[in-house]
Amino acid sequence: SGSGNNGNSQNSNSNVELVECIVIKGTVVKEDAWIDHFVNTFYERRSKMYHALFSDDQESEIELAKQKANAKLRASYSVALASRSDDRIGFTIIWDEIVPGVQRSPRRNRRMVNLNHLILTHAVEKRERVYGLGEQYTSIEHTGRRVPIITGEQGVGRGKQPISATAELLFKGSSGDWWTTYSAIPHYVTSKARSFFLTNYTYSEFDFTEENAISVHVVAPTGIVCGQIIAAIDIPGVLQAYTEYSGRIKPLPEWAMRGVIVGMTGGPSKVRRIEKQLTDGGVKIAGFWLQDWSGFRNTSIGIERVWWNWKLDEDLYTDWHALREEFEKKGTHLATYVNPFLMDSKDHHGDLYRFALENGYFIKNKKGEGYGFVSEPGVTFSLLDLTNPECVRWIENVIVDMLVATKAKAFMADFGEYLPFDATLKSGELPILTHNRYPEDWARIQKRALRRAGLEKTGFFWTRSASLLTPSFTSVQWVGDQLVSWDNRDGIKSALNGILTGGLSGLTLSHSDIGGGT
Repeated sequence: SGSGNNGNSQNSNSNVELVECIVIKGTVVKEDAWIDHFVNTFYERRSKMYHALFSDDQESEIELAKQKANAKLRASYSVALASRSDDRIGFTIIWDEIVPGVQRSPRRNRRMVNLNHLILTHAVEKRERVYGLGEQYTSIEHTGRRVPIITGEQGVGRGKQPISATAELLFKGSSGDWWTTYSAIPHYVTSKARSFFLTNYTYSEFDFTEENAISVHVVAPTGIVCGQIIAAIDIPGVLQAYTEYSGRIKPLPEWAMRGVIVGMTGGPSKVRRIEKQLTDGGVKIAGFWLQDWSGFRNTSIGIERVWWNWKLDEDLYTDWHALREEFEKKGTHLATYVNPFLMDSKDHHGDLYRFALENGYFIKNKKGEGYGFVSEPGVTFSLLDLTNPECVRWIENVIVDMLVATKAKAFMADFGEYLPFDATLKSGELPILTHNRYPEDWARIQKRALRRAGLEKTGFFWTRSASLLTPSFTSVQWVGDQLVSWDNRDGIKSALNGILTGGLSGLTLSHSDIGGGT
């Protein structure tokens, strides 16, 4: 049996309720590779010849048989199955992650082998179709595909030519592919209302290339894989069962639905001019999202970049509060912007960067130094380590201060998909186990900050990256930057695909930019 604490104890001596479960234990024995088989056969024949010529020791032959059996690679495992609800069964698979390898010679030491990869395979019906896996921009129905689950930059073009080739020439690795997404979630649902999801955050691949089977390849360096299986009457039933686990996005405040939210930069004069043009044209405006509230810079290659410093730039927005009050009288609210990076600068725009660096709040490289990123010449920045509790408390306070100081009613919590696999984290966790969790940790901070600023019911924020439990925290999901085109690679069709597939993984409130963003 397993245990869980829900405060409704059946045992007078503790607050633990026993949960019925099934545990299956066993041992996996690796089949010999051809080289192992050849070497073992050689030593076996040589030993038998020796005993036939010089000895009739039956015990030696028995010992030889034992040695042959023990020379194989063996790993113990256990599979625990337990009911999580009427429609969900949870499973936990644990195995020996480090075991002695095959012994190819009686006198040689056995090297230790890491077992860090698990493949789960189950049967499906021939015409059973597969959907979900977070925001998938090109593929809605995944039969015949192998889909990696790794949150990352969506990319520019995503295979659409010649845009992707041009993007690669300018910035290597920036074009993306059909499967690249900000929000990769290891959950799928089939046309037969069957569903499977992993609760690990590690890298995995979902293989739908076989006609009668689905395989899930999981990288698991700690020797444990967890997940759940859902069987419901229909697909809405599956989503209801799944969101019992993932959480559900709550409705937005009423004001957010009164009109468009205009995203722009340029300072108060430009904002007022655009607002007048839109209202004169009969456009209803719910808000203005001013991404450059913290200031902007022109880089060495001519690209305008927002200062990632998360303080109001009063040189650019000299009358921020006058603008805010003016718009609020018309029912229009201001929104700001934040992300988990901080930008380096020698002047006041680098204040938060220097504080975070001095206090060890950034992820580190293998040398124990702050892990630096460079987007273009002269633009350097670092990523916050959200496994560091002190860092989490500090950046949460920074966001609360942003909301209190600006009196903004909404903001974007950007990025979340950039944790490198060669980073060193405060918690000591492996980045491959936490990379896909970072978006969720980032959204959790925003929700707490929104509540602390008194905006839980009247404000909201939106995120662009997501993972398993993001629906528990985010207010609304953004599907990222698309091209100003109509295709399903990186155009408006891909945005619609992302909204539909994301909804099947709990991202039930989503939006995209009108007219694309790249």
